[in-house]
Amino acid sequence: MLLPMLRRMETNSVDVSPDLPDWERSLYQPGGGDAFLFFAVYGQFQTDLQISGSTYRTAGVPEGVDVRKLDRAQSPDFPFDSGPIGKLLEPEQPALFAAIQEVPEGTILQGVVPDPQDLNYLRDTVGLIMFFLDHGGNLDDPDFNNVHVEIRWPM
Repeated sequence: MLLPMLRRMETNSVDVSPDLPDWERSLYQPGGGDAFLFFAVYGQFQTDLQISGSTYRTAGVPEGVDVRKLDRAQSPDFPFDSGPIGKLLEPEQPALFAAIQEVPEGTILQGVVPDPQDLNYLRDTVGLIMFFLDHGGNLDDPDFNNVHVEIRWPM
């Protein structure tokens, strides 16, 4: 179930498939660093969600990752519609920037996975993103699938 804004998604809403293949890191060495995740899916989402682990190849929300629902009524600023990223996005992709300004809700997947020995956290996160895209994630922007924003560091 996707809970109201800023509450963690309950992992028991995922019908977990026991046959998910591991995403191995064959060259893993301890101490290589933490995995930082931040994804935003925009659209309008249902409040009661049941995720099929086998369909979306996910075992649920990885340890260390939070899933939050944002609502414009409670949080007028969404990720990427203001601040430094917004300033980069607006001139590069004005239609996408405008669409983000109008979207009613956002689902944010964010967290840190400490020094992961495998890539299962990424497999599970990608599965959740695909689920949200199939269940309410939408921007009414015909160029949305062709978005490539280059961010140069340092800014």
